[in-house]
Amino acid sequence: MSREETPAYIARCKTCGAIVMATVDLPEHAKDVAKDIASCVRRGFAIEHVTVGYVRANWSSSCTCTQANKRVHTDAGESAPLQGSLFASAESTSQAESAPTQRG
Repeated sequence: MSREETPAYIARCKTCGAIVMATVDLPEHAKDVAKDIASCVRRGFAIEHVTVGYVRANWSSSCTCTQANKRVHTDAGESAPLQGSLFASAESTSQAESAPTQRG
């Protein structure tokens, strides 16, 4: 499976339809993905199962509704922006895994 075909979830604002969160559906992050999705459901966002390629092609505009400006809490108890989620961290993990490295 190519990176573009990797499964992901997105949350959309029900008012304007903008993507407000994306998370890569990786088995090793199943609990984090579940927390992200649950948080979005509680906030009233619409959830869709898509691919990473879909997210890249369609995340073009920002939600300007007040609902998207809410913040979610991280496991550490700090506030973190809702947008991005595991999508960015999974991308950096994928890039790191695909790059040759020496481990000692």
